[in-house]
Amino acid sequence: MENDRVERLSVILILLSLFVFALYVIRPLLDAVIVSAFFAYIASPLTDWLETKIKNRTAAAIIVVILAIMPFVFLSVQIIQLYSNEFYKLSTISLNLPMKNYINWDTLYTKAIEDIRIGLNPEVILQSIGAGIELVIKIFIILAGSFYMLRDRYHIRKFLLSLVPVEKKSISSSFLDISGDMLYGIFLGYLVTSLLVGGIAGIGYYLIGLIFGVPPLMNYPILIGSFTAVAVLLPIIGAWLVYMPMSITLFAFGNITASIAVFIFGFFALTIIPDLLLRPYISGRYGKTHPFIVLLGFISGPIVFGPIGLILGPAFLSLFEAALRTYREKIEKDN
Repeated sequence: MENDRVERLSVILILLSLFVFALYVIRPLLDAVIVSAFFAYIASPLTDWLETKIKNRTAAAIIVVILAIMPFVFLSVQIIQLYSNEFYKLSTISLNLPMKNYINWDTLYTKAIEDIRIGLNPEVILQSIGAGIELVIKIFIILAGSFYMLRDRYHIRKFLLSLVPVEKKSISSSFLDISGDMLYGIFLGYLVTSLLVGGIAGIGYYLIGLIFGVPPLMNYPILIGSFTAVAVLLPIIGAWLVYMPMSITLFAFGNITASIAVFIFGFFALTIIPDLLLRPYISGRYGKTHPFIVLLGFISGPIVFGPIGLILGPAFLSLFEAALRTYREKIEKDN
């Protein structure tokens, strides 16, 4: 009996050591793995639905990953189009300055090129190349990880349960179900809120631009709405990151009414209503967890873990609550 206990303890220590080493090996790409797991959680119901239609899990996972890529491709095209339009406008503007005939343009261009050359030293160039390669690798890991986790989700769950002793399978399965529902509800709440706020922002900014005569708001509502949707995912700041600079800029250029309209619209429609009503409602309904836990996780997570804390913060708090619920169910069954 004593030998069995020592053997079991030895196996556990070996497995823990290997697990720590595995984490150390993938540490540079850990944030990409976490993001892919987060996406797989959110997109799993869509994959399940597609599988019922096309009868192929692999094809369903591929389609979902492609659908996830499309918004980023669209946003990139919008940004390129924006820069192209603005550069074209600049190229058509003729300088009408009193001193333009006294400017030595050759000297000015030469000085500008020299400043650029000095700024782009080999170290900076190598760092930029390294950062670019790292970004490409992480994007590949996110896409590949999302695909495999979507395709093999139920195999992963079955494998995890196979590691649990027979007498603990019931409570372990219950814990996975409860934590899965909570995590899905929390992340779904933030994702849906982000998409809805982005859509509302695009429409609202377009109407404000149309009413008060602000061309950038009329010309780029989709791009501004997309940036707002991304900003809503950020803790504490949220949509403020977009509408406050716009409101201040409009005020500085003398368009006071448009500035006030942007601020009021942003404050109530893009901040107060989503944060206090929409997000807690969606997360609470689908995740069956308290809104304060959701809010606490998304605020404290980035403070502790950095940007990836947007996922880890609410995930750890939800797992803790799921463990408490599972333990409570066990006590109720025993009694």
